[in-house]
Amino acid sequence: MPEEALSIVRQVFEAMESNDPDTALALYHDDVEWHPAEDEPETATLHGKEAVVGLLLQWATAFDDFRPKPLEFIDGGGCAVVPMRITGRRRGSGAEVAIEETIVFWIREGKIAEVREFRTKPEGLQAAGLAGPQ
Repeated sequence: MPEEALSIVRQVFEAMESNDPDTALALYHDDVEWHPAEDEPETATLHGKEAVVGLLLQWATAFDDFRPKPLEFIDGGGCAVVPMRITGRRRGSGAEVAIEETIVFWIREGKIAEVREFRTKPEGLQAAGLAGPQ
């Protein structure tokens, strides 16, 4: 099912946009692993839904008007590659923040089982096996 990954990941973003975190979270595997980008202050792999919820809450509480906007959805077979732009205002200072990154979502048993953050689209495509080494 080549379109399965895209469908599931699109549903997550639609649920987040609709402010429906329960629906979004239901699309994650109980044993999901989330790998932050290598240059993040905290690079430890997160394990399980509770850890993912904690990460998302951390982002949401650090920013006012936190908005992850997918720029495109790329089918990687068993994964979806999503270049995105994340915007918001730092809570307390009001400073505008805009970050571009690419997230790769791997699907297992019809749910998101692994998530990896990358700073660039070529890095994400390579991780998904859609491009050669850079």
